[in-house]
Amino acid sequence: MLSTSHTVRGPFSRSTRSNGAAIPARRKRRAAEGSRLNRRKRQELKYWKRRATGVCVDGRCANKPEVGHTRCGKHLRQMSQCVTKRRNERMAQGLCIVCGERPKFWGHRCIICHQPCSKNPLPYRARRALRLYREAESLYDADWIQAKARLAVRKLLASGEINGNAAKALRLYAGLDSGKWWTYSEVGELMHISKEWVRRLLEPSKIALGSILGDNVPWRTECRTQRVGR
Repeated sequence: MLSTSHTVRGPFSRSTRSNGAAIPARRKRRAAEGSRLNRRKRQELKYWKRRATGVCVDGRCANKPEVGHTRCGKHLRQMSQCVTKRRNERMAQGLCIVCGERPKFWGHRCIICHQPCSKNPLPYRARRALRLYREAESLYDADWIQAKARLAVRKLLASGEINGNAAKALRLYAGLDSGKWWTYSEVGELMHISKEWVRRLLEPSKIALGSILGDNVPWRTECRTQRVGR
């Protein structure tokens, strides 16, 4: 029978050993972080002291700074060369010249670094590309609608429902021979009639084409294209 006076010490558990080993590592990490903070504070304090005494803030340089700067001419040239070299390297790699982490977006900066430099969230090149794309898309839609309308005009003339001066005016207006849509004034000059008379001749044809094509008619497309261009 064991007495209570004897105590048995067993081996430490793994968790205890690991925690004991982790404590010095934490202390070392905290000490390293503290030394970095202290080094930064010392550098800032040294910077402001040298700036207050009126000397170059770079290292132990004893020269006076240039007018409007905190460094002398020599260190300003060195800093400019370093910045130019870093800028060229980032441009060659396709990275943002400001942060050097994200790819550039329609310019030399990324989409994040572009925000503080401009009032518009998108760069000028991106806005120009979007505008050109919309214009090209509207022109493509207009050409497609005009081609479809010319086909409907040919079918309407072939059916014989429109004849006489109305058929001639419709052929000139749709540009079946020239490939270009004419205005009422141009058709009236060719037919030697007034613009109002041309409108009356084309009114039945436009009603028939509107029933066939619906909203996809070229005269409405021309108005829409002019609004987009404005």
